[in-house]
Amino acid sequence: MGKKRVSDHLSCSLPYWEQSQTSVLDLLFSDVKTGDLVLDPFCGAGIPALVALQQGARVVAGDLNPMAVLLTRVLLQPMGLFALREEFQSVREAVADRICDRYTILCPGCGKKIGFEQLIWKSTEGREDEIRPDAVQAACINCGFKGTERLTDSQVRRQITQSRTSPENWFPRKKIQGTGSKNSYYIHDQFTQRNLASLADLFHGINSISMKKSREFFQSVFISTLFQCITQGISGNSSNPISDAEIPGIRKASVSLEVNVWKAFKDQFEQWMQNKKTTNALLSFVRFSDSIKAFEDTDDHVTIIHSDCLEFPFPQRPKITHVFLDPPGDQAGICLSASEFQGAWLRKGVDQKRFWNTELQSIEDNLEPFQKLLEKIAASTDDSCRIILSYRASKKETWEALQDRSSAAGYELQELESVKSLIPCRKKKQGKTEAEKYGFLVRTRRNNRRPGPEPSDKNTKAVSLHETQFPHPIQSAMVRLLSEASENQKAYNRLCLILLETILAKDGYRIVFAEPNQFDWSEADREIRPEALHSHDKNFPTIDIAAEHPDGRQIYFCFYDPGNEKKHKQVAGKIFQQDRQSFHRVCYLIFENRLQMNSCRQIEWADNWPRGFFVCYPDLCQQAGKIQPDLFRDPADRFSKRSVPSRKQGIRHFRAEVLRNSPVGLKGKPMHYKLEFQTSDMKNIGPGQFVMVDTLPIGQRKKMDQIYYQNAYTTGKNQPGKKIRIDLMPKSYLKRPFGIQRAYYHCFEWGYHHTLSLPPVLAGITHTVFPHKFEIFYKRMEGGIGTREMTDLKKGDQVRMLGPLGKYTHIPEWRSQGISEVHLVGGGVGMAPLVFFGQALKFYSFDLKAFIGIDRIESLRETPYGKSFAEEPEKAYVYIEELGGIGLRPCDIYLSREYRDNEKLSEKIPDNNYHYGLVTDQYRSYLEKIKNRENLMIIACGPKPMMVVLQRIASVFDIPMKVLLEKRMGCGIGVCMSCVCRTKKDQKSQYSRVCVEGPVFDANEIDWEKL
Repeated sequence: MGKKRVSDHLSCSLPYWEQSQTSVLDLLFSDVKTGDLVLDPFCGAGIPALVALQQGARVVAGDLNPMAVLLTRVLLQPMGLFALREEFQSVREAVADRICDRYTILCPGCGKKIGFEQLIWKSTEGREDEIRPDAVQAACINCGFKGTERLTDSQVRRQITQSRTSPENWFPRKKIQGTGSKNSYYIHDQFTQRNLASLADLFHGINSISMKKSREFFQSVFISTLFQCITQGISGNSSNPISDAEIPGIRKASVSLEVNVWKAFKDQFEQWMQNKKTTNALLSFVRFSDSIKAFEDTDDHVTIIHSDCLEFPFPQRPKITHVFLDPPGDQAGICLSASEFQGAWLRKGVDQKRFWNTELQSIEDNLEPFQKLLEKIAASTDDSCRIILSYRASKKETWEALQDRSSAAGYELQELESVKSLIPCRKKKQGKTEAEKYGFLVRTRRNNRRPGPEPSDKNTKAVSLHETQFPHPIQSAMVRLLSEASENQKAYNRLCLILLETILAKDGYRIVFAEPNQFDWSEADREIRPEALHSHDKNFPTIDIAAEHPDGRQIYFCFYDPGNEKKHKQVAGKIFQQDRQSFHRVCYLIFENRLQMNSCRQIEWADNWPRGFFVCYPDLCQQAGKIQPDLFRDPADRFSKRSVPSRKQGIRHFRAEVLRNSPVGLKGKPMHYKLEFQTSDMKNIGPGQFVMVDTLPIGQRKKMDQIYYQNAYTTGKNQPGKKIRIDLMPKSYLKRPFGIQRAYYHCFEWGYHHTLSLPPVLAGITHTVFPHKFEIFYKRMEGGIGTREMTDLKKGDQVRMLGPLGKYTHIPEWRSQGISEVHLVGGGVGMAPLVFFGQALKFYSFDLKAFIGIDRIESLRETPYGKSFAEEPEKAYVYIEELGGIGLRPCDIYLSREYRDNEKLSEKIPDNNYHYGLVTDQYRSYLEKIKNRENLMIIACGPKPMMVVLQRIASVFDIPMKVLLEKRMGCGIGVCMSCVCRTKKDQKSQYSRVCVEGPVFDANEIDWEKL
C-alpha cells in the first residue's frame, strides 16, 4: 500500500453519507479536461465537484438536500485560515467559558476544579430502564492526572443536577422522522438538558458571525460536532433513555457517553481547518455563480443549485460534456433521517415527499425519477456527452431494475469492473449484490433533436464504440488489443508500439527494434513484424523500443516498471554519459497514465532518469488520433482504465527560497535586478503565466504583522505605562506581479537548446522533469515601495508567492494551426517574459527569431551577473546571452536602439541585424524581405505604442499575433478589477481581466484605442 492520499482522507472526514473515494473519481473522470462542463445533480458533500474542478472543468452541481448544498459550498469555497481562526476566537470568547463550566469535577489527584472530556452513563444494577452517571474521563494540568475516574455518590448527584440544566437559547423542537415501522422521536429527547443547553449556546454564538461564508463554515463544523456527540451516545433523560431511542442512520452505542460539547467543537474545528488548508491548496481560487443564467453569461467556475434535478434548467451553453449521477440508493431513508436531524438545527427543512427513495415505495416507483432524469439529459445534451453512474444497491433486483430503466430511457448500462479493486470494504452476501457499483451509460439511440446523419441499423443497439472506429483489415486486431490492453501487459505494449510507429513516421523516424518478449505478436496488424526488427547494440542497456532517423539520430523507449528504478537509471545514465548535451541519442520513459508520469517528474525522482524525457499512453492516443483520425477517432484512453489524468495545479500560496538577487548594469545606481529562486510547489507554470511575489521575507513580514496587530488591539485600551511601537516607514502590503524569465530543469544544463532537436510531432507530447529553479527580471521603480524592498532580498531568504496565475497557453496546439515559426518582439523589459516563451518554443521544435527594442546598448550590460552564463562576463549582455542560451543563433537575433552610440556587441550578432530607430520599423523591413509568411506567428510584449504599431503591421501582412499585456494588479486573481482592459469578442466590446483572461491575448481581441 502506498501513501494515503490527503484528498481521500478529506472525503472520509466530511459529515455526509455515501461518498465516493477520490481514487475512484480520478478513474471515472479520466477524460475530463480544461474547459469541459461537468453536471452533478446529486452533489452530496461535493467531492466529485472538487475532482472535476481540479481537472480544469467547470461544474454545475445541485441537490434537493439543503445540507448537501451547504457542505458542497463550504468544501469548494476557498477561505482565509487567519480570518477563520479570528472568528473561532470570537465564538470562544462568547460561549466557551459558559459551556465548559457545565462539565466540571474535582480532580481526584489535587482536588481542584477541572473540566472533563466525557461522562460515562450506565444503567443502574437491576434497573435497565434507568441510567446514571458512572465515571468521567479527564486530565488535570495542575497535578498531571489523566484517565478515567469512578464517581462518588455525591458526584453522581451533582452530575445529575448539572445534566438537567435548562437551555436559554433556541433549539429545535421538532420530531426526527423515522421510516418504515420505526417510531419518531423529538430531537431534545436524544440529549441531556446540559448538552442541549451547550449546543444551543454554541449554535447561538455561531449565528452571531456576520460574514455568511464564515458562518456557513462554522455551521458545517457544528454539524460534525453534533454527529460526534450522537454517534458516541449522548444519554437522554431518565424517562426516555437513549437505550430505548433509535434514530435511523445513527449508530446506537452500547455505552452512553456525554461529550464535552466545547471540546468536541474545538477538535472538529481543527479537523475542518486541516481540510480547508488542503482544499485551499487544491482550489485556491473559485468563482461562484448564483444562477444558471449567470453561469452561462460568465466564465465562473461553478454554480450550486438547491433544487430537484428534474426542475432546475440545464445549461445550454457551454455544452455539457460529462454528467456524474450518484442518486440515492435503495436505503436512502437513512439519508433522509440524518438530513432532517442536521437540517433541524440549521433550520433547513427536507422535503420528504420529493426526496428520492424513502423506503416506503417499491423499487420501480423509486427508480421512476431516475428514468425521467435520463430522458431530460438525453434531450439536453449531445450524443457525445459521457454519463457516469454511481449507485448503491443492497438488493440484486434493484440493479436489474436500474438497467431496465436505463434501457427504457435510451441507454445501455455498462458496469465498470476496473474500479472494484479501488472500492474499500466490499462485501457480497447471499441474495445481495455489492453495495456500490459504477458504470457508463452508453446512448443507444441518437438525439433526433439535433441535425446529423440518420442512425444505421448497426447503431440501433448498444455496441462497443471501438467496433465502429477501425477500418478493415486491421479492425479486428485493434479491437482485440484495445479490449485486452487493460489486463494484458503485452497487448498494452503492442498498442503503444502501434501508436509510436504512427507518430514517429510523421517525423521521419522508423522503428528499428522492439524487444520480442515484451509484445503480443499474435496478430501482425501493422507493417511492424518481429522478424523485420534487427537487434540493437548488445553492449547497450536493455531497452524496449528503438527508433532511428535517416540522419542517424536515435530515440530509445522503455516502459515504466514501478520498483525497477535501477534498470531505468542504468539505461538513461549510460545514454547521458555517452551523449552528454549533443542529444544525438535521447531516451523516453512510457507511462500508463499522467498521474504515474507526474510522480516521476518530481526532482526527487529525477536522478532515476537523468536527462531523459517522458511520455504517457493517453497522450500517445491523442496525438495518433490527430494524425489518423479514422483509425484513432476516439482516443483509447477514453475507455481504458489506464487513462488516469494528472490533477491540474491550481493557484496556491507557496514558499520560495531566494538563490540570488543581482543588480544589472555597470554604471551608477542599478535600476534593474534579477531574482533567482527555487521552489518545488510551482510545477506546471507555463509561458505567459506569472506569480505574485511578496516583497518582504517571511520573517520580516510576520514581525511587521505582529506589530500591526499589537497596535490595533492595544489602541484605545486603558493600558498605562505600555508603549506602542509604531513603524512610520512606508511598507508594502500587496504582492507584486512578475512574469517568469527563465526556468531551470534538473540535469538539463543552461544552453541545451543549442543541440536539442526533438521530432516536432513527438515533441508536442513530450515532458521533462518539473522545473525547480526560476528567475524573474524586475525594475526598481522611482519612489516604488515594493521594488525597493525587493532589492534588499538576499540569498537564503524565504518569500511567499502566489501562483501560477494567468491563463495557460498550450503551445503544441499551434502546430495544428499550421504555425512552425514564431517571432518574439520585445520592447525594453518586455523582452524578459518572452525568454520563457522562447524556452518552450525551442523545446517543441519551433523555429524562432527575436527582435529586441532598447534605448541604448549600455542598457543590456550586466557584468555583475554575466559570470552565471557567459564565458566572458565582461562582455555579457542581458537578453542576448539568454536568447543564445535557449538556442537562438546570432543571425536569429535582431536589435534596435533608440539613441545612437558607438558601442557594438562585437561578435554577438551580425552587423546587418543592428538598427537605429524603433524595433517596429526594423521588423516591418524584415517582413518585406521574406517571401513565405504563411506559417508565422508573432508574440509581443512591451510599451503600448510599440504593440499598437506592431498589430497594424501584423494585420497588413496577415500574420497571427499574440500579445502579453502588462497591467497594474492588486490581487492577481480577478477580484480587485484593477487590471481590466477593453476587448472585443463576437463583435461586442467587453472588459477582460488581464490576470485571469490573460495576460496572453490575441491581438485582434484588444480594443487598442481604449486600452
